[in-house]
Amino acid sequence: MRPLISVIVPVYNGERVLGRCLEHLTRQTYENLELLLVNDGSTDGSLALMRSWAAKDARIRVIDKPNGGVSECRNVGLDSAKGEYIGFCDCDDYPDDTMYEELYGCAVREGADLVFCGFRNFDECGNVSDVDEGAALKALCGARDLSAFYTCTQKQPVIGYVWRSLYAKKLVSSLRFLLGLSRGGVAVGEDFIFVMEAALRAEKMAFVDRPLYFYFLPDDIAERSVRYVRNENFAFCFRNFCREQQRILREAGLHVLAAALDFHTYQMVTGQYVIFRKDYRRQLKALLREDAFYENARSKACWEDYRAVYHPRGVIENARLFLLRHKQFGLYALFRKIVHLIRPGSGMAS
Repeated sequence: MRPLISVIVPVYNGERVLGRCLEHLTRQTYENLELLLVNDGSTDGSLALMRSWAAKDARIRVIDKPNGGVSECRNVGLDSAKGEYIGFCDCDDYPDDTMYEELYGCAVREGADLVFCGFRNFDECGNVSDVDEGAALKALCGARDLSAFYTCTQKQPVIGYVWRSLYAKKLVSSLRFLLGLSRGGVAVGEDFIFVMEAALRAEKMAFVDRPLYFYFLPDDIAERSVRYVRNENFAFCFRNFCREQQRILREAGLHVLAAALDFHTYQMVTGQYVIFRKDYRRQLKALLREDAFYENARSKACWEDYRAVYHPRGVIENARLFLLRHKQFGLYALFRKIVHLIRPGSGMAS
């Protein structure tokens, strides 16, 4: 018999979408699965639905726990998993029916203990869109270069999604999701750090160049992002996320990239404050006064490290960063409005 694969599925109030996810998981062409459904204190009918599915399929195991967040659920799943390989799936997403067959086959062929695949986004209307990250994943797997996490063509570190991979149990047996990256309803980069840690430890990584996972983009995703930024814990969590990335990058010998993240984090957070917070000047002054990380991150040394890695180009980009670095937040807000008037859709998001 082929080895057991444990798939960990955190569930919180997923009654409306869980059935679709389980349909695809239970009809995987790779049949030797353990499906660990971890209920995170749901207040709808999710737990009853999970138990009804478990009654029909012996591969399903339901774990009920108080609400603690998705990372805590995944840790509970890791503690309980019996498989030789581990996968993750979110309850509002779903895998292609051949996903675990293809990932396992690649792991065997390549002798890999970590295998990635591509994914697609889909929305409420069923619209599907591709995500172009193949070059970055091939660089990560082929050259074992963790800097690939930061060079995706989408300008987003999407490689860090935990659910699009298969992990050998021996690789992640001592890894857990860091709960210190979340506070007060905000969680930043917990899965990203887990994947980076796994990539750092992996003996060999491989990539199945096919979109085998379907990631749900809710209609209100922009509104959710705004609520995140307006949460008082946003800057705290983002700073901790930066520090964890730096720890891993330095262990991998990528010291310049690690140093560049100080100013990168500063400009990300301050830019978001200006855009989404009405009293951003007062709040940013308080942040820079109370959190030494953000004040230090705007120093000349941190700026030079950032420039060495990210190579900001053009008048607009350099003016944007200059205003943020020198705490000209009011001018930055005005500058941003002018740029959008002159060049709609310029992509000046922060």
